[in-house]
Amino acid sequence: MNTRLLERVADTLMYVCMGLGALLFISVAATGCSTLENLAATKVPVNSIIVAANGVDAATTVATSYVKYCTPAVQPAGCSNEAIQKLIPAVRSLRDARNSAEAFLAANPDAKLGPATLVSAITNATNALQAIETEYGITGRN
Repeated sequence: MNTRLLERVADTLMYVCMGLGALLFISVAATGCSTLENLAATKVPVNSIIVAANGVDAATTVATSYVKYCTPAVQPAGCSNEAIQKLIPAVRSLRDARNSAEAFLAANPDAKLGPATLVSAITNATNALQAIETEYGITGRN
């Protein structure tokens, strides 16, 4: 089977998973014990931190797929070196925010509340990554 076709199928599956992750985040935020107002407070329920941290892989899927697709020896049409140079640190920033959240969770296994800054860091990094994707028209179909 064609390698490019397999990559496209894998990408499509990743985007489906990303959409499911976003729906999970929205449903927990809307129906769980936290509301958007609670997320802005000093402390948030630990579940909010867990959900935000779990959504990082889904949020980075499009960016990492784009970078992998666009960085072979011969650059395919539609790729932007400028976009790649912005995406890489944005993905790292988002993963660093997730790692901080996971470190807090590991250090505080019985905590009911955690610092809202952990959720804010993940949210801000996700927004920055999505802004880059929007700026360069990067979607799951590039």
